[in-house]
Amino acid sequence: GELVTRQTGTLVSMENGNAMAYALDMLQARGSLFISPGDKVYAGQVVGENPRRDDLPVNPTKAKHLDNMRSSGADKAILLSPPINFSIERAIEYIANDELVEVTPNHLRFRKRILDVNDRRKATKRARDTAALIAGKVGYAEKRIVFDAQLYLAEPCLLYTSDAADERS
Repeated sequence: GELVTRQTGTLVSMENGNAMAYALDMLQARGSLFISPGDKVYAGQVVGENPRRDDLPVNPTKAKHLDNMRSSGADKAILLSPPINFSIERAIEYIANDELVEVTPNHLRFRKRILDVNDRRKATKRARDTAALIAGKVGYAEKRIVFDAQLYLAEPCLLYTSDAADERS
């Protein structure tokens, strides 16, 4: 079976660039952060923990738009809580099946196996369809569509079993 390592999701960066304090101030309301302002981030990097079970794509590189107008509450101080730091052992325990730990001499980062948000969404849907197919919860026509899509994407196909061959003939 699948090992469940945590009950929470992650905040995943959608953009490349430097993390901005303005964006992190908005994001810390959504969960705990693993990065600080000025850190370089890339699309697919895990930048925080979401209290909910699902992953949430976020933009930690968003800068505050400056204008010529003055207002009384516009320049509020940004107070960020310190980022959560992990040891290598704790990081390996923390990651989910679709995540990797990236270790460099200067950084310890988390990232998704599939960096692009849309590709991750498609892979999740494909895995859900595969699980439903294996469980026998979909009809033959839907089985054939899933089977063809997996052949087209040149991925290993686990769906074509002996009982599926019997249905075709």
